[in-house]
Amino acid sequence: MRHPVPKLVAASALLLPALAFAHAGHVESGVMAGLVHPFTGLDHLLVIVGVGLWGARRGGSFSQAMRMPLLFVGMMLVGALAARAGLQVPALEPLLAASLLVIGLALSTPRGGPALLAYALCAMAGVLHGAAHGQELQGAGALAGMLVATVAGHALGLLAGRRLGTQGAMAWRLLGLTVAGAGAGLLLT
Repeated sequence: MRHPVPKLVAASALLLPALAFAHAGHVESGVMAGLVHPFTGLDHLLVIVGVGLWGARRGGSFSQAMRMPLLFVGMMLVGALAARAGLQVPALEPLLAASLLVIGLALSTPRGGPALLAYALCAMAGVLHGAAHGQELQGAGALAGMLVATVAGHALGLLAGRRLGTQGAMAWRLLGLTVAGAGAGLLLT
């Protein structure tokens, strides 16, 4: 059976030059804005799906695979609340791009890297992305919508990664390098 992942990776790579960060200094409010926001930019989309994939890459039972996405969402909430309280992260955009680079490199390694390092990096990425969302989304509804949308995106990545399983080492490398390449590309723009 031919696997569609390499074709999807190649097709998505063609879109990279046309896409930019979703963090353009705009402010949104309302549940619908929060639900839509995580899907409005390449960095958002790759992070939420990438973290789900990362959880699947860590392996184990479904509850073990959920640890990475749940950690990310929890730390994203911390980052969003900190941003609303006035936290300003210097060089946030390059740090967000670097987090994509890290997630991509982790995906390309067996089991997503050493556990302690993987969880620490995931937590830091969650705080950074939460801080960005916290600056852009106003009100509890928008924040709740963003969290729900992020969980849904993590679930898509987790399900795709569980389907890919351990049978596709080359596919994992391609997925990881695509995400890492997007992060590197965003660092250079």
